[in-house]
Amino acid sequence: MLELINKNVNITNWIINDSKSDANLLKIGNYKKSQLNYYHLKLKFLMEHDYLKQPNPRSILNTQLLPERIMSNIINLKQVIFEVTEKCNLRCSYCTYSKYYNNEDKRSNRDFKLKNAYIFLNYLENIRKTSNVNFKDKLTISFYGGEPLLNIQFIKNIVQHTTTNLRLKDIVVFSMTTNGLLLDKYIDYLVKYNFSIAISLDGNRNSNQYRILPGGEKSFDKVMHNIEYIQKEYPVFFDENINFISVIHNRNSTYKVNRYIFDMFNKHPMATQR
Repeated sequence: MLELINKNVNITNWIINDSKSDANLLKIGNYKKSQLNYYHLKLKFLMEHDYLKQPNPRSILNTQLLPERIMSNIINLKQVIFEVTEKCNLRCSYCTYSKYYNNEDKRSNRDFKLKNAYIFLNYLENIRKTSNVNFKDKLTISFYGGEPLLNIQFIKNIVQHTTTNLRLKDIVVFSMTTNGLLLDKYIDYLVKYNFSIAISLDGNRNSNQYRILPGGEKSFDKVMHNIEYIQKEYPVFFDENINFISVIHNRNSTYKVNRYIFDMFNKHPMATQR
């Protein structure tokens, strides 16, 4: 309909006079007149309320990028996310950096530079020192990857830096997204600093077939072993701090993933689509 409008076609007249009862609209399929009327009403509503009006980027940015607004957002920052490393010990076939995606952000196994993290955190501390804000909200520092536990020293350095920082130590909390393969190695440390941990798990063994090791082996048994170990050794931590992220694809479903993880661990996963 927008294409027709751009050609100066009156949509109302087109629906009444020109379209057949089952009109073929370019390559989008067949629609009955009742459907055309419905979408025409929706289009009119959107146009009347300027939803389809081309915005002026400069006017929008000029109201959003005011120096005082930027500074206020930084001072009141709720979360800092560090992409700890580009390295990963899995080769998930549905990963956005796999061969199936034409992604310009190429992975090259780089680690995040610790000095840059310190620069930012020190900057954050300094501007908070000079502000009159009474900080009550927690500042979450999140570690992401790649697989963040492949750069555990970076994580330990940041935890050490923030927990000994007079301005940050009382408000900082930590979180991590991980594929779970190294949790048995580092769980004592993560428990000590009360990390919130999101583990990638797509459901049962069959549902996890895309999550493979570099040599092609399945990762399911190792990840499940680590999860069950945490549940056994740190039951309170498991109940309060462990969550799951699931990718929905052609070998599982939202229902199956939720059913499996709830039955196994009494938790509901967050889901993404592939």
